[in-house]
Amino acid sequence: MRARCGPQRPARASVLDRKPVALLGASTGIGGTAGAQAQLRDALAFPGAQTMPEPALHVSRARDKFDVDGRLTDELTRGAVHLLLEALAEWTDRVRAVAAAA
Repeated sequence: MRARCGPQRPARASVLDRKPVALLGASTGIGGTAGAQAQLRDALAFPGAQTMPEPALHVSRARDKFDVDGRLTDELTRGAVHLLLEALAEWTDRVRAVAAAA
């Protein structure tokens, strides 16, 4: 008899299955979070998340873009976040339409 370590889910029964996802990250360096986002994109594929192909937002030098209370103050970055959220809304509609047609 096989021991179980907790509740078992059937294959592809992740809460992320068919869920739309956008990627956004911030770092204090100049590289942003491109590498971490690539790894996250790969990791999200296994549970079936529908990661938006583009755009992804990589915020570099984050310490210069937020105030001491953690509020985003950089207008260019605020605009990029706004565009990302608009794209996510459109991506969500597309993912839902595909799921409904299946």
